Amino acid sequence: MSCKMKTAICLCVKNEEKELVYWLAWHKIIGFDTFIIYDDCSDDKTLRVIESLSGKYDIRLLSNFENKDRSVIRQCRCYNDAINRYKNEFDWIAFFDADEYLDLYGKSITDYLSDKNDVDCIAFNWCCFGANGHIERPIGPPIFAYTKHGEKNSTWNRHTKVIVRPQKIKKPIYQVHNILVHGKTVLNNGQSPNWTNEHGGFVSGDVNWDKGRLLHFQSRSMEHYVNKNKYIDDVRKRKNDPLQIITKGTDYDTILIDINDEYIHNFIMELGALSEAQKYFFMRNLKNELPSHFYYLKDKFSSISYDIFNPNREFADHDISNGWISFHEHPGAILESFFENSNDEYILFTMKNNFGDFLDIKNNKLCISKESNPRLFALYIRGSDYIHFMDKNMEYIYISGDFVVSRFLTYKVWSNKNGTFSISNFKNGRYLGFSPNGEYTFSKLRALSWEQISVHHVKTGDDTIKSLARTIKDCKSINYLYTKIDEKYVDILFFNLIKTFDKPSFLSISFIFNNILNEHLM
Repeated sequence: MSCKMKTAICLCVKNEEKELVYWLAWHKIIGFDTFIIYDDCSDDKTLRVIESLSGKYDIRLLSNFENKDRSVIRQCRCYNDAINRYKNEFDWIAFFDADEYLDLYGKSITDYLSDKNDVDCIAFNWCCFGANGHIERPIGPPIFAYTKHGEKNSTWNRHTKVIVRPQKIKKPIYQVHNILVHGKTVLNNGQSPNWTNEHGGFVSGDVNWDKGRLLHFQSRSMEHYVNKNKYIDDVRKRKNDPLQIITKGTDYDTILIDINDEYIHNFIMELGALSEAQKYFFMRNLKNELPSHFYYLKDKFSSISYDIFNPNREFADHDISNGWISFHEHPGAILESFFENSNDEYILFTMKNNFGDFLDIKNNKLCISKESNPRLFALYIRGSDYIHFMDKNMEYIYISGDFVVSRFLTYKVWSNKNGTFSISNFKNGRYLGFSPNGEYTFSKLRALSWEQISVHHVKTGDDTIKSLARTIKDCKSINYLYTKIDEKYVDILFFNLIKTFDKPSFLSISFIFNNILNEHLM
């Protein structure tokens, strides 16, 4: 019986607290077994994020001793150390960065490597993406936020990164774009590379993406560039450096990306499972905290009391017609007519947008539909400031522009004068808005008519829905979480319940969780 092939990726990482979860989830669904991570003196929460995922993934973590040597030199030292430590454990080790995503067009890494018996090193050409017009870092995974890359034979796509048989390495690694091996080195499709020099790492002929490519999100917005500029060597600041060219130009914002649908589905499912793993990490941490610690923090995070200036708001007609006025002052208290003459504490319903289309779910993602039996439901608790979206089978769902992947999505809800409601994002307060062509965006600063949602059909909830509604209704403070943390529905709704806390409570619990309640969770 043949032994199972074992694969790993070696990664040197610095300050990727928000991006790392996406990179890990992506390469896990590609099929890599292990992540060998060297933290290069991050001063954000990267190490805390890795710690929170150590129970889900096989992560071998080391932290670089701090020095001022050039980053590529430090990186090569990490690569050589990884080879020395793990060359006898893994059949193949890839050497990629946190802004590089391997794309094998739907294949797993083991299937891809299964017929490479006579090969010791495989080089993948870059597929470089520009900033795609982003000034600030966009919310969500790079593979969704950046949709355009450069022409195939653009200069910087000639760079490669490699996956090698660690026992076949000829000499210590001295550069990051190629590794010299005893046997054959090939491109992704099995052809021999035409290197520009004896060191390799940059092809002289056409770029080859036939069987695979390395999606390279080198410049992820002007904000990312500014932050990265604080740490890079002076040599990387030259105007002919790829980071400078790709960030400041548009040559790498031209071709629409095309990614295998099964990859996308598996990636979304993995993000949901990753979030679940982090949830249990946080729950264990919370159990070990004294409630008095939380209340001490809440007192420290509470706002200083000031008198509120609330002017008499008089609106000019042109202010209203131009959409410059927000009529939302306080969230919640929606759908009051549905609770009249009723003892019900919640309602469960399907929804339509302002154009009469259903809010539905397709491939786990919010979509607009003409179907009369949509999968998406909303659960609203009487008098609450929040509304909760769910798939009728309680599968993972997400909304483009938010990218929390969960069985329940929780949003702040606002009542409109015409009986409709609008929802806003927890992260930035932006509203979900729709357009007549069926598209939507989670970016609207104010809610106008296109941001209005209406109740279509009220449903009767089963015992599970009733238990979920009761849990949401009863959870009014952190003390409820402390005392009920082992109960089934608190487990299911853990992150959703935290979202409904007041700001001092949320800041306190976020502090207890090392401030890594990142965008994919909240």
